[in-house]
Amino acid sequence: MKTPQVRKVPAGNTENTQGAIGMGSVRVAIVGVGNCAASLVQGVEYYKDADPAGKVPGLMHVQFGDYHVSDVEFVAAFDVDAKKVGLDLADAIGASENNTIKIADVPNTGVTVQRGHTHDGLGKYYRETIEESAEAPVDIVQVLKDRQVDVLVCYLPVGSEVAAKFYAQCAIDAKVAFVNALPVFIAGTKEWADKFTEAGVPIVGDDIKSQVGATITHRVMAKLFEDRGVILDRTMQLNVGGNMDFKNMLERERLESKKISKTQAVTSQIRDREMGADNVHIGPSDYVAWLDDRKWAYVRLEGRAFGDVPLNLEYKLEVWDSPNSAGVIIDAVRAAKIAKDRGIGGPILSASSYFMKSPPCSTSTTRPRPTSRSSSRARSSAEQPFTAHRLTGQDASALLPFHTSRVPGRIARGPSTCVTLDHMPVVRDLRVLLRLRYFRRLLAVRLLSQSADGVYQVALATYVVFSPENQATPGAIASAMAVLLLPYSLVGPFAGVLLDRWPRRQVFLYGNLLRAALACCTALLILTSVPTWLFYVSALCVTAVNRFVLAGLSAALPRVVDAERLVVANSLSPTAGTLAATAGGGLAFAVRLLADASDAAVVLLGATLYLVSAVVSLSLPRVLLGPDAGAGHLRLREALAGTARGLAAGVRHLAERKDAARALAAVTVMRFCYGALTVMMLMLCRYAWSDTESEGLGLLGLALGASAAGFFAAAVMTPWTVGRLGRFGWMAVCAGTAAALEPALALSFTLGPMLVAAFVLGLVTQGSKIATDTVVQTSVDDGFRGRIFSLYDVLFNVAFVLAAAISALLLPADGRSVVVVAGGAVLYAVVCAAALRWGRVTGGATDKAR
Repeated sequence: MKTPQVRKVPAGNTENTQGAIGMGSVRVAIVGVGNCAASLVQGVEYYKDADPAGKVPGLMHVQFGDYHVSDVEFVAAFDVDAKKVGLDLADAIGASENNTIKIADVPNTGVTVQRGHTHDGLGKYYRETIEESAEAPVDIVQVLKDRQVDVLVCYLPVGSEVAAKFYAQCAIDAKVAFVNALPVFIAGTKEWADKFTEAGVPIVGDDIKSQVGATITHRVMAKLFEDRGVILDRTMQLNVGGNMDFKNMLERERLESKKISKTQAVTSQIRDREMGADNVHIGPSDYVAWLDDRKWAYVRLEGRAFGDVPLNLEYKLEVWDSPNSAGVIIDAVRAAKIAKDRGIGGPILSASSYFMKSPPCSTSTTRPRPTSRSSSRARSSAEQPFTAHRLTGQDASALLPFHTSRVPGRIARGPSTCVTLDHMPVVRDLRVLLRLRYFRRLLAVRLLSQSADGVYQVALATYVVFSPENQATPGAIASAMAVLLLPYSLVGPFAGVLLDRWPRRQVFLYGNLLRAALACCTALLILTSVPTWLFYVSALCVTAVNRFVLAGLSAALPRVVDAERLVVANSLSPTAGTLAATAGGGLAFAVRLLADASDAAVVLLGATLYLVSAVVSLSLPRVLLGPDAGAGHLRLREALAGTARGLAAGVRHLAERKDAARALAAVTVMRFCYGALTVMMLMLCRYAWSDTESEGLGLLGLALGASAAGFFAAAVMTPWTVGRLGRFGWMAVCAGTAAALEPALALSFTLGPMLVAAFVLGLVTQGSKIATDTVVQTSVDDGFRGRIFSLYDVLFNVAFVLAAAISALLLPADGRSVVVVAGGAVLYAVVCAAALRWGRVTGGATDKAR
């Protein structure tokens, strides 16, 4: 191996160093001592005497601001491989499965590789290949503080989402700059960007680019096509390699974020149109062991040039994978240190844009920066993208001001463009969401759980309301709802405090197991014809546990979805859950028919679904769903002995978040209207439109189906409408639509118009709920989300029961009541007017941008 053409600088000789040691060292800790870490450590040794004034092969900047390559000092390292833990870093970089090319002999560093935390860092193929260390994990935050680390570099395997976020939090807690080299979206998500900004800790991320790799060459060629007037129609990038990274990515679920990152890096160059998912294929493809750390990339671009004549380009790139990114990470580390020196926290957007594949803002790779200092000063720093040029100490300052330039909800025009996820089409967002494995798994828990709820609720309805031996009246229905729902108003605050301290994954596991057991008890009570009050007690227990699970699902959603896609996630997830409950109700009707009208058989079906939901919850990492340790939690004795204090804290927190409080008030009134009209619909199905219990039950199923169709329509419409009208604007449209159409359709009290009314009410109820869920999730702190969502559920239940109680006083025996219909229309109109006013107070543009 040839040595670089460098000029040796004797110790103490400052000639031509331009302040190379002026700011001291850059103390670096590494998470994941794999091939990339091996190249980084060797590279610092290889270039330690490089001439800062010369052009050295393999480095973009020998001198970066105040720091020379030799100023990078490794002071800590973490891994979980038994063959690396306990070794000196110089030995660990060549141990176990590391197979990159050797470019330098690294002397003993005095840094022992310590046992890190695994979380989801080891996939299937890693576990088959390496032995996990039996040592206990160290306290990462304490080590970072003890070693006075400046920058923590995250080199974990692809797919290590939970582990990467764990180390990001450690960096925040230790006040250490963070460089995220892997494709887990941290710097580019609002939640984490806000955390780093508030802590005053810089982050450069996400997903390191290679110096001249497949992504950057592909990106440049796509931009060249566009700049030269060639329409790029289709493109693909296939990569093969022989390192553990490629073997790890044979587990396809782990490379989802990698594919997204590489795809966005290329398609971000196509500014004025969407290419369509079927026309772009980019990502790791296969593992070939004999390639070692080499990567072969095959790229093809198909376009149309003058006269729509085809113009196609194919090329193959062969690189040593890990050294190809080491020179970039050396610059990213020094950029992070400069930001830390100057007290700048949050995403460093200029550095991230140039060094990373998925930065918070994407910048043209090829556009040159002005080299004249006068022209550089003449432009606002927020307009200057960071591009390749040799930085002096003064020039490095251009990297730093960008953390304040991100504007959510706006696509900037010009060479430096912030492309936010708010502007991705809904269908594309849904595809991305469904590729996120933890979102899929959380969604599966919800679907199974709520389908079981649907089955159980149909069993209760048929047993209480449509049983031949029971003659249900509005008063009896209201009493049943009060027995089932009002006691939870006492349980709800406890649920919130406990949800904010219990691992949410465990709530789903044990909650569904408990519900399965309680549902079996309910089935036994139905078969033994016990007193009605005992049946209600059993049903109450199932409902109380249900509150924990549903509130936990809503509180956990922001932990698996980035903030920009939260509106879409709230459209898909709760709406899919409602549809699952409707499907469960339909399944319950079918089972009841097949089982000779046996309500006990239906309840046992629900118990089975609860059990399956518990099993599926085990696929979620225990720590993924939160809550974070110490995030607004009360001590255990205080939570158990003084739950009222926890509830009061949640109420005070809600009072400080006016948008969330207003949204909850609006949706509670709409829920009240929905409850009153539901009881009216139930009585009409039971007595006005049918002669037998089975016929009435069938009509109720038809009405529920119409309402479910409205829920589905809301899921499709809400992301689009919220993006244009804002959250309160959309709530105003929902309430205004109900105010106008509900009396027009319902006052006839005939089946056809009432089914249309059921559809409309389903649409406006779910549409307003999606908007409210998003307002609450984005307005309240994570440590309070459990409490707020429990209060949310309490308001829902109280409003529904109060509506049933008032309906009991106003509804006649057959369910026809002009007063109920007119009163609902008036309340919907009031909500419409209030939402319009709140939207103006909040500011439509701000509301839409959130």
